[in-house]
Amino acid sequence: MDTPNKIEDIIKKINARYPYSTDRRNYGDMLSGVGNRAEVEDIVGDISTIVFGISREPYYMSEYKDVLYAYMNTCILNNP
Repeated sequence: MDTPNKIEDIIKKINARYPYSTDRRNYGDMLSGVGNRAEVEDIVGDISTIVFGISREPYYMSEYKDVLYAYMNTCILNNP
């Protein structure tokens, strides 16, 4: 699985649905920044928030949960 490409694709899909959301959080932007987070707790918190947020209207993207958790683990492993 090529996680970075999947993540980029997921970000594009999230951003395409963001204008229809009533939630002020832009989960695509949040996901874009996860790889730059310095604290493991921040990485886990962001991914958890994203997974929960995109499972609801207007996203309905729960099928990406496993990819996001795999990405979270990759970010944690790459954390200095």
